[in-house]
Formats: sequence, structure tokens, C-alpha cells
Amino acid sequence: MERVADIREFWRACARDGRYLFFAVALPLFLVSSFFRQKSLGAGGGSARERMDPRAPARAYLENMRHLDAICRSRGIRFAAVLQPYNGIGERPLTEADRVIVSAARRAPGPGGGSRLDFLSAYYAAIRARGKDEAFFADFTRVFDRVEGQVFFDNIHFSDRGQEIVGRALVELVKSREGEER
Repeated sequence: MERVADIREFWRACARDGRYLFFAVALPLFLVSSFFRQKSLGAGGGSARERMDPRAPARAYLENMRHLDAICRSRGIRFAAVLQPYNGIGERPLTEADRVIVSAARRAPGPGGGSRLDFLSAYYAAIRARGKDEAFFADFTRVFDRVEGQVFFDNIHFSDRGQEIVGRALVELVKSREGEER
């Protein structure tokens, strides 16, 4: 893998290389909304919001990633499912702008009955717990933990500095997996 300055260059280098496929997840909206719809249409008492368990979409996410990994391996492509950083999850010192963004996520209702941030924290924890033994899994949720200053524009989109840090982490991930069997 060639030297890259940020995440945009990393994706261009991967496209040129053709041996890697990366799948990142932040907000599991397609899973949550689908699961929420199914629960609200299903039988039984209580609302879907009360019954939403973040482990269910986490299991579905990891099962889908296992399928993608198998497809990639069958074609000689290395696969990595990257759990991307989310503003408010982790130990990073928050800037004033981050505190406003994270506060809004703490106030926004989540599908599990608590806040959106509570749900996503539990969802991410479930993915980390189940994904840690998967060869394709890479947890980047803590990549900014020792970084001060602005690295997010909102909850999931990175500033130029954030993109540079994630790009370097992706390069290190690829280097650490070089030589592994496909």
C-alpha cells in the first residue's frame, strides 16, 4: 500500500490496488428503520420503541458482514468491516462544538426507548463484543481517543484532520494484514 495523506487518498489507492474491500458503519439507519417497521407491524403488546434491543441489528450487521467476507474471500479479495468513530462514543476530549452535537444526540429519542446516543452506544458495544473474534472486523471507534481538537463536523462526518487520522489507521490496518491468506 502506498503512502497516503488522508482517507480520500486511501480510497483512491485501494481502488487502484483492487485487492481490498472496506465496509464502514456509523448510523445503522437501514437496519434500525427496517427493524423498527417490522416491530411496529408485528403482533404483541407495547410499542416497537419499548421493545427495540440494539443486539438484534448488531447480530444482523455482523451476519451480513460474514456474508460479504465469504464473497470477497471466494474472489481473492481481502475484506474489512470497519466500525467507524461516532462523536460521543469513546474517550476523546470533546470540543465545545462536540458538546453541542453530543448533547443533541443525548436528547434525541432512540429506537430502544432511551436516547439515540444510548442506543448507538449499546449497538456499537454489541458489535464490538460479537465482532472481536472475526478476522474481518476492525474497531475504529477509539481512533480519536487521544486526539484533542475538532475531528468531526457532526456525529459521523470527519474534518480534514479526522480524515487524515482515519486514513492513517486504515493504512496501518492494511499493513498489519499484509501476508495473511485471503
